[in-house]
Amino acid sequence: MPEEYVFSLREGRKSQRIGDKANNLRFLAHRGFSIPLTYVCTWDAYVRYVQGDTQVIEDLRAQLVAKLDSKKRYAVRSSANLEDGLDMSFAGQFKSVLDVQGIEEILKAVRFVWDTTQSPAIQTYLGHKGSGSQDLKMAVIIQEMVFAKVSGVAFSKNPITGLDEVLVEAIRGSGEALVQDGVTPLRWINKWGTWTEAPDDASDGQGIELELIDAVVRQTKAIARAYGRPVDLEWVYDGREVRWVQIREITTLGIPVYSNRLSKEVFPGIIKPLIWSVNVPLVNGAWVALFTELIGPNDIQPEALAGCFYSRVYFDMAALGQIFELLGLPRETLELLMGIEVEGPERPSFKPSRKSYMLLPRMLRFGLDKARFSRKIEAFLPAMEREFQAFELLRQGEERGEDQLLERIGHLYPLVQETAYYNTVIALLMRVYNRILKSQLGRMGVDFESLDLTAGIQQLERFEPHVHLAHLSQDYRALDENLQNRIRKG
Repeated sequence: MPEEYVFSLREGRKSQRIGDKANNLRFLAHRGFSIPLTYVCTWDAYVRYVQGDTQVIEDLRAQLVAKLDSKKRYAVRSSANLEDGLDMSFAGQFKSVLDVQGIEEILKAVRFVWDTTQSPAIQTYLGHKGSGSQDLKMAVIIQEMVFAKVSGVAFSKNPITGLDEVLVEAIRGSGEALVQDGVTPLRWINKWGTWTEAPDDASDGQGIELELIDAVVRQTKAIARAYGRPVDLEWVYDGREVRWVQIREITTLGIPVYSNRLSKEVFPGIIKPLIWSVNVPLVNGAWVALFTELIGPNDIQPEALAGCFYSRVYFDMAALGQIFELLGLPRETLELLMGIEVEGPERPSFKPSRKSYMLLPRMLRFGLDKARFSRKIEAFLPAMEREFQAFELLRQGEERGEDQLLERIGHLYPLVQETAYYNTVIALLMRVYNRILKSQLGRMGVDFESLDLTAGIQQLERFEPHVHLAHLSQDYRALDENLQNRIRKG
């Protein structure tokens, strides 16, 4: 008796012989999400086919006759063992055949999908990934066609930025219009339960109802929660319900996401390469010291926390997000520190988790230390000023040997490192105090933004760069013209 190659995904069995794409559809069906009636042909049939066993076609024909309705139309798609993985996605390389009717046409479509594995493009791709054709096995999905009134894609996280928002794109009719007709889809972005981007109802005459997109967003969030990872989905709407036709993990979220919302306060202005090589390890080292106080020993590298773009420093928010997770906080709360002020019913909070409570003794020590930090600053400033004043500077023209220079650097570096730590903590505390003040003033009915708390404080001129630049300009203009020219020529 021939081996069974074709079975319905509704039958409940998970198979290692049908590929991730088919198993992901099975996951959706068994978690209660609607998918079209879907069959899968295991890759055992493909193995016989590429080995030249022609009998497999007859065996497959008999099983298709027994399982499928020859009057219905089907979509025939790939589900390879290497497809949709983190290492190899084969995005767009395997072909699909849509709107297929009749057993012979379905057989022809299955063989077409099998034959794509031998194409030069696939063989080249496998070679680049260090694999060969012998490593590739092709199962085939045979899915009832849904005659879509609306179709589209949905992402449970923004695949470009990694931000916590659901992105939906949709068009009227079949999704094939995106490729064949070049139709531009409409786009919606839902962040924390609030629409941050939506098309005009009359855009391009499509008029897709927001109620439908809202249902897509709700189900996308539910699927991502069930799947346990951010997902990229394809869906169709037949006029009655949303049906999911494909699901895969979003594999692009490991990319760094940079923001200068925090870094501009601790790395102000232009950072030249030499300064970068010294300053970034110092300042990021201060951040690592803070994280270590909270989470204990770790392998966080200072250089991994920041990138330099056009001579300005940006923190890698993806790396900081991992640290937030180590603290037991939702990664999404980091977006609040990035300055994203979207209000919505699902806005994340800094509510601690079980992991956070396990770190509670460390956090309490950290909080108490920072609550009394002003005392430390008062003691630190005069002591550090004495240290720096006592530091022996090189006089002009004086030469020192390499060992002597390294010794002096070894003495200076920890002083600067400690200063960087204090500078970082002060900037963070100022943000906290500002939030507290803003909240208290709001309860009193006072607009925080209308207040200038520094007005009339003359001592602030010492710290205003434009004041010093103005004085420097005056001094320059008072110089002899020849000396000015020499300075300009540099």
